[in-house]
Amino acid sequence: MKMLLASLLLGASLAHAGTTQTVLDVTIVGTTRADQVDASFQMDETTGAGFAHVTVTQQFYSPYNWPNGGGYGGGYTHCSPYGGCIPAPMPQPIPEYRVVFEKTVAIQGLSLHGDAIVFAGANGDVDCGMMGYTRVFHRRAIFLSGNCSLTTSMNNGQLMVNFNAK
Repeated sequence: MKMLLASLLLGASLAHAGTTQTVLDVTIVGTTRADQVDASFQMDETTGAGFAHVTVTQQFYSPYNWPNGGGYGGGYTHCSPYGGCIPAPMPQPIPEYRVVFEKTVAIQGLSLHGDAIVFAGANGDVDCGMMGYTRVFHRRAIFLSGNCSLTTSMNNGQLMVNFNAK
């Protein structure tokens, strides 16, 4: 009985195996390990097509953006008449951000049916979420169900974005 139950569970999990589709595979020159990669879903309401919007952001420190006019220390805050001064703390630079790479790529099989976002995969249709309105500002937004996701990986300048459907 236990063997039958285990084989049924294994068969059910294999029948609902996920679909993985490589959306973007590109090499970006001049990236570092600290770069931030963001991938988000976008839906075109006029055509019903689904897209992945990918952005790579790089953090850097400009020599002109140091507090107190430079990065060489802040001088002394207090000097005693008996000798000795208390040095000021070293000012920290303010980080700046720049977008190194930005691209919108179509996801094959992801479409909008009314307000439902559906992925037509080899194993059947997968409900990815719905289009709706936010509570506070009443703006159009995507509400994902958790069945579809975008995963990103960046290794030595090689950016890879995958679409996963359960």
